[in-house]
Formats: sequence, C-alpha cells, structure tokens
Amino acid sequence: MTAEVAIINRFGIALAADSAVTIGDERVWKTTNKLFSLSPNHDVGIMIFGGGSYLGCPWDTLIKEYREAVKDTVFNSVHDVVPNFMHFLLQPRWGTDEEDQLSIVRVIVKELDEYARSFDDLIDEAEKQLKLDKLIASESEQFKESDPDFAIDKASFIDDFKPFIDRLTDDLFDFQLLDKQRKDLTDYLYEYVIRKEMISNHETGIVFCGFGKDEIYPVLVEHFIDGRYKGVLRTWAGRIYDFNADRGQLGSLVPFAQRDMTNVFMEGISNLYVQFFHRIIAELLSRKTNVLVEKFIKDPSKRKKALATERKDDVKSLAVVFEAFKEMRQAESIAPLMSAIRSLPREEMSAMAEALVELTSLRRKMDSPLQSVAGPVDVAFISKGDGFVWIKRKYYFDGKQNEDFLARRRKRLG
Repeated sequence: MTAEVAIINRFGIALAADSAVTIGDERVWKTTNKLFSLSPNHDVGIMIFGGGSYLGCPWDTLIKEYREAVKDTVFNSVHDVVPNFMHFLLQPRWGTDEEDQLSIVRVIVKELDEYARSFDDLIDEAEKQLKLDKLIASESEQFKESDPDFAIDKASFIDDFKPFIDRLTDDLFDFQLLDKQRKDLTDYLYEYVIRKEMISNHETGIVFCGFGKDEIYPVLVEHFIDGRYKGVLRTWAGRIYDFNADRGQLGSLVPFAQRDMTNVFMEGISNLYVQFFHRIIAELLSRKTNVLVEKFIKDPSKRKKALATERKDDVKSLAVVFEAFKEMRQAESIAPLMSAIRSLPREEMSAMAEALVELTSLRRKMDSPLQSVAGPVDVAFISKGDGFVWIKRKYYFDGKQNEDFLARRRKRLG
C-alpha cells in the first residue's frame, strides 16, 4: 500500500510519497520509488500508487523508458501528457498476449469469487440455480443505464475467455450450471469488463502534475490503469485540479491511496467516525419513527401510510443534519486550512506534504501488524520557474562510489 500527498497553490505543487511496497500478505519492502521527474526538459512529475507493475513490467522501468522517449517532446499542457503516455502503454513490448489476457482474468476472477460466496447460505441446488438467475438478471439490469467505457470486441472476449470462465465456475460453484446460465454469465462478465467501475483490485493510480509550456499555474491529473486487451487500455480519469482553468482555485490538499490520516488532518475527524455518525443517527430516527407510529396509530392501514410519510420526512431531516455537519467541518477545519495553504511558501508546502505521509506511516506502525506505509519519504516541488526539484530523495547506492553512473547521467542530459 501507499500514502502520497500533493499540496497545490499558485506557487506550484509539493509532492510526497512513502517507499513501502506490500508483497502478498506478509512482506513489506521499504525501498520502492513512487515519485518521478518526467525529464529535465519538462516541469512535470509523475506519482504512482496501487499496483506496482503494468503487464508484469515495473512502473519504475516503464516511466524511465517513457522519459527517454519524450525528452525532446514539447507538451503545452499537463493534459497533453496523459494521452501521449497512454499511447506509449499500447506498445507490444510491454506485455505478451498472455499477460494482456491476465489483466482481464483478474477482473473475472474477482467477480466470480464474489458470486460464489453468495451461495454459501443455500443447500438445495435448485435454489442456487434460481438465485444465480436472479443475480445475473439484476446485475445486468444496471448496465442498461450506462454506456460501455472500453471498446473491447465481444466475439474476441468470448473466444478467449469462455473456456476459462466455464472451468472457473466449475471450480468455484458447488452446483451444476445449465448451458443457458453459462452463456448468460459470460455475457454478463463481458459487460462487466468493459466498464471502468468494475476494477480488478490490481489497478494502478498515476498522477501527472506540474506545468505545461503554456501553463502559468499548476495542474494535477489523476488517472487509473487496469491492464489492456487487444489494443484497448482499461483506463479512466480520476480527479483533476487545474488552476489555469479555474482561476478562483487558490489552494488544495490532495491525498492518494491511504487517505485516512490526511482526512483527519483536514476535517478534524476520521471518515470512519463520520460514517458511524450517519448510520447511528439514521437508525435512531428510524427506530423512533416506528415506535411513535405503532403507539399512536392503531389502524393497520393508516399505520402503513403514516410510516411511509414519516420515513420521507426522516430522509429530509437526515439530509439537513448531515449537510449541517458537513458545513461545520468545512467552516471550522477545512476552510482555515485551505486559507493557509493558499499562501504557503514552497518550503512549508514541502514540509507539510512530508509530515502528512510520515503521520500516516506512524499510524500504520501503531495500528497494523503489516506496516503498509513506511520507509524514506521522497519529497519534490514543481514550480514554473525552477521545474521539478528534489527536496528529499532516497538512493539505493552511494554516489561517491558510482562516479561513472553520474558521468553517464551528465552525458545523457547534455
């Protein structure tokens, strides 16, 4: 896992990232690079979080190859980097056909495993088959309301994955599927795969940030990549902060991956507690409504109507309470913090970004047997005048003992 932070104002962007990578469920290495400069010719940085590789190729290697490929390219905007990078990912050399298919297999396995768990409370085979039909029908219904995000050919998908889907369902499901159910399930999984909301849990978040040639204020673009298939990337946009397009925007604090401690710092309360507050207030109000209606309305037909009316009022009341709570957090915690961030100098922005990652690391050290945020914190600042500048950076070697490496770097950079 990962903790990363970007702090943005009109001076530039401060970036901080930890160095931990989790291998399986038991090991954590604390030497991973997650923060990169695009190149000395660009005022752009790249951060990664989530999956550590793309089709088996480490992101560290891939980004450095991309850096070499675009060293003479001029990007007028940070937004222009994104499609260029995505096109770069389509090169065949990054993965074989089998590795391409594996990225889709992960999505299929995740969904079928969840399906199989839903039958644990049933014993009769006929009941399980009936429930499967209902699940496929209800899940497929949601796709009618949305357009697909990825242009993956259905015939190719069926040819490549139906035999695997059939074998996997035989292994996971403890009852026999009918031929029609196998077809319906394959059709459903195709619709599942071609939509960005259906992730594999192996996706990688990539953050492009800095300044294009024509931009005077910073830009941050978040993107997600979850494999590719037949020349189609499963990729979609996340958050965007463009201080050029929105001149009213003066400061932002943007956390990535493990955001809990940053959210506590920003809002003064954990999201876990906010969710608990919402749930317990809703339960108390619902319980009180039921008690009052049953106590004062004896006629069953009138009671049903009264319950429906009162529950609508409860929804409105809850919306008022939750909105007031949100406004209070905004006024008392978030607004003063954003006001300070707007005028922070670059040194303080960098120190703040590092401190927030360190805070998350300390919390994981205390509350988790697996310290998923750890290691040295890499810190950089990107400004229009100075470009990408390292504030803190780890090395896996001693520069004094590798003068030939430094000489090669100087020669390459001209």
